[in-house]
Amino acid sequence: MDPAAIDALVAEAMVAARRGDASGALALLRKAEAAAPGDPNLKMQQALVYRITGALPQAIAALDQALAIDPYNFLALLSKGAVLEKLSGARAAARVYRHAIEIAPPDDKLPPHLATPLARARAVVD
Repeated sequence: MDPAAIDALVAEAMVAARRGDASGALALLRKAEAAAPGDPNLKMQQALVYRITGALPQAIAALDQALAIDPYNFLALLSKGAVLEKLSGARAAARVYRHAIEIAPPDDKLPPHLATPLARARAVVD
């Protein structure tokens, strides 16, 4: 399957997730994953669907799978910290947040939409 087809499946999955069809979204993401099994971003998208539906333990599992593929995935680390914080509190999230902070890009190169999550990570660790 070509990358454009995978991107189309992901886009369709996100539409399904926004309308509340988590099982449909996950099925589309699994189809995309079958074509690109080593893509951590597909695991990230699965985690997002689980977060949207409140299935936080499943979100953690998907984030762990993304991190198994790419242990230095900054967004996966920030996301896992945020989910752990919701599930178990700041103390549980601190270790993961610490790893995210260690690999964070410099503030002047940080995408604007990640400034608030990174600030939260820093606040928890401090």
